[in-house]
Amino acid sequence: MRKIILPVITAFIVPRLQAQFQGNPEMGNSASFEYSYLSDDQDNQVEGYRLGIRGNKFIMNGILEFGVGYSYNKFLFAESEPALNFSSFQQMQSIRANLAYRRPLKNRWMLGISFGPTLTSNFENGIVGEDFIWNSMISATKIWGDSEKNSALIVGLGYGSLLGEPQLLPIIAFRSKINEKYSYSIGLPSTGFHYTPNTRNRISIELKPEGYFGNNSDTLFVENTGGTITNAKLRIISISAGINYQYKIQPNFSLQFSAGFAPFREINILDDQGNEVFEFESSSAWNFSTGIKYNFKSNSSKKSNTL
Repeated sequence: MRKIILPVITAFIVPRLQAQFQGNPEMGNSASFEYSYLSDDQDNQVEGYRLGIRGNKFIMNGILEFGVGYSYNKFLFAESEPALNFSSFQQMQSIRANLAYRRPLKNRWMLGISFGPTLTSNFENGIVGEDFIWNSMISATKIWGDSEKNSALIVGLGYGSLLGEPQLLPIIAFRSKINEKYSYSIGLPSTGFHYTPNTRNRISIELKPEGYFGNNSDTLFVENTGGTITNAKLRIISISAGINYQYKIQPNFSLQFSAGFAPFREINILDDQGNEVFEFESSSAWNFSTGIKYNFKSNSSKKSNTL
């Protein structure tokens, strides 16, 4: 089959919800870069690049967190459809901004609020309303224990494309730090086991859903009917299991390597009414990524009472 290139944006569609939901997001101001690659059972291939900057500031007895991100990915499709021309999906990008606030309450409870827009599009006709997804979250966290051994229960409600199309989704997770080396988390959006043998190394095994929902602002032609579709959507739904390794080169610089397998993966083109136009053959995929992160000096982690 004739191959075409189709960009896909993955990680910045939802505003880093995994970090917010796990009860102990890594504090500090940082800048990061990541490269990723994916290949599925039908030889569809994804190559991606991601940049991100995040920071925080203490305000009103709480922590204000903010972040911006940019993603650019290319999808090499091993499948084509004579009736549809997918070339207008060739160059897609994603721009994200996010603002979050966490405030400690009585009896070791913590309230968390997060919101921000994501623009995901090929931007063929500039920026249009269909490019926007408003991601949001509100959660409450109950913490037990001390710095040596502790647990947290997180419950709440979020809105985003973690499961494909933007929708409301429940947040419920339990995280426990067994000791200085071992911890685990169970629930949505991720379940995992974490091993930290020392201050330089960290290994994590995780199972989580991943979703994407992006807009094509160009006109998609349906050749067999002579019709057109404006603001067609690319939707991706998958379940991913993987291992992640982080190595701290020195106090401020760290490297990250990850590899994973998605036993379930679904890719669809939708029209502007949400009806399926085409489904690509894709049932499972392998992926890996590598990145570098620089942490600016911050005293936030010393002042936070989160896990």
